[in-house]
Amino acid sequence: MGYCYCSGNPWVLYFSTLTKPLFILHIAHKFEMLGIGEFGRLFGAIELPNLVLYLYPKIIGLGFVLLCSYFGGAIAMG
Repeated sequence: MGYCYCSGNPWVLYFSTLTKPLFILHIAHKFEMLGIGEFGRLFGAIELPNLVLYLYPKIIGLGFVLLCSYFGGAIAMG
């Protein structure tokens, strides 16, 4: 449990990772507005391993870089 606290507050990342594969209605609508609705579950599948790498203390640097790249692309789309 102590490992989960090495990255600050990961609950936002947990929620974000869980909403994409489940394709909650609000998330699906936002993806459709951007024209990328068919890729919603794929984004969740990409985000999940990055989150796992980020929460593992020995490779937190790699996870951080991958999550920054992932969210940078999301910001560029928005």
